[in-house]
Formats: sequence, structure tokens, C-alpha cells
Amino acid sequence: MKTPQETPSEPRTDTASTHEDRVRRAAYELAERRGFAPGYELEDWLAAEKQVLGDSAVDETGVPTQGSGEQKGNP
Repeated sequence: MKTPQETPSEPRTDTASTHEDRVRRAAYELAERRGFAPGYELEDWLAAEKQVLGDSAVDETGVPTQGSGEQKGNP
């Protein structure tokens, strides 16, 4: 049985694809700075997701929530 993501009638949205691409690029840059040392793949991916999402947190459904996370630039 195919999942909804695999069916041609339900293609990924541009927003989801763009988000994943941004996370992928950010994770690659983090790994590159580390010299591509093995064993940090998950850490780099999670840090990249946090970077891409900015200050907003994500609930269990993947929806950004308001008012969560650290505030940057405010002492």
C-alpha cells in the first residue's frame, strides 16, 4: 500500500520542498565546516532545522507555534 506522499495525486507542496532544501543546504554547510567528520549527521540536520525555522518551534504535527524559542538580539 502506498502512503499519501508516494501517490502522484498528492505531490509535495513547494513550501515543504523549499523548506527541506533549505535544511539540506544548511546541514551540508555545517558538515562542511566540521570537515565532514562522520557521526554528526543527525546533529547537523537538527541544528539546520532549528536554524531554518528561526525562533519558532514546531508542534507534533509539524506546524510552527508562536512565542516559542529563544529571542535573538534582545539582551
